[in-house]
Amino acid sequence: MQLQRLDIQDVRCLKEVTLTLSPTLNLIVGPNGSGKTSLVEAIYLLGTGRSFRTRDPDEVIRDGQRAFSVRGAVRDEGGRIAQVALQRVVGHTSIRFDGETIQSAGQLVTRMPVALVTPETHVEMQGHPRARRRWMDVTLFHVKPGYLDVWKRTMRSIKQRNAVLRRKRPGEELDTWDSELVEQTERLDALRRGGVSELSEAAETALRQIFGRTAAVAHYRGWPHGEAYADVLKRGRDADLCLGSTRYGPHRADFRFELDGKPVGRRLSRGQLKVWAGMLMLAQVRVIAANTRVRPVVLLDDLVSDLDKQARDRLIREMGTSGCQLFVTAVDEEVLGLPDAKESAVFHVKQGEIIRNV
Repeated sequence: MQLQRLDIQDVRCLKEVTLTLSPTLNLIVGPNGSGKTSLVEAIYLLGTGRSFRTRDPDEVIRDGQRAFSVRGAVRDEGGRIAQVALQRVVGHTSIRFDGETIQSAGQLVTRMPVALVTPETHVEMQGHPRARRRWMDVTLFHVKPGYLDVWKRTMRSIKQRNAVLRRKRPGEELDTWDSELVEQTERLDALRRGGVSELSEAAETALRQIFGRTAAVAHYRGWPHGEAYADVLKRGRDADLCLGSTRYGPHRADFRFELDGKPVGRRLSRGQLKVWAGMLMLAQVRVIAANTRVRPVVLLDDLVSDLDKQARDRLIREMGTSGCQLFVTAVDEEVLGLPDAKESAVFHVKQGEIIRNV
């Protein structure tokens, strides 16, 4: 998947921008606060229907305006061009893809998948199990048909069971939700098994390639290994009632990452952890591409700012092996010192205006 043309209107400090893009590497250069991240945000909005910087889409609208829009011409793997458009008028968002109205973000993300890495990604991936679960769930949503629906049903079952637990009702109602949760969890776990194995293998390969060390990725399902989930729920019911929450289940799934037998946080520097986060996203896009033949658009926002030249070159070179279209923000053009960057495009951003090098 490649974004060939991008039209932005009133996204944060970007008043009116029209860009013709490179199918390989697009470098967005400019000082902090110039609008680089706003450009990345606009592409992310076009692919997901939401911002990665705020939960309130009205905050994206440029000051003094009541709406923003992002439009793009997208070329798929077969060479077909489609038009995608997202518009936000205060309080309401509308999305169209190739003339069709999109009713949900889930419909959109399969058509133009994007993968994002920011300076905070390595912190989130190290510190928060929910970020690691999202890494898994986003991947499986693309590669496992029906995954999103089963995931939603499972999370709804957990939410309903927790409501019953908080009311301290250990009777028939709790039995009903236990049965529903076990059924949905078994379906979700069946979908996760093969995909998780492939994702873990891709991550191990990427980490070995970039760091030259033995890498290991271990997946935890969310309840003790070797035990049936129904038995875990039954044995832990009293404790769950006391807590008012479901302690074990697929909502507690997690990953553990090691290099040479030790956690990555004890092996890698801050700069290396940024590269580590990039490699995890590379593993994700490789799995998606291998299973769907759709290559996501990759967004690297300010990821390379404090990496040395060797680390920057290796990271972007490895990203380039995915065949994905890359967007990289940086304060200067130094990141372009790559032998395979002939088709790259450089865009200079200054006070909300964007100009392409010629």
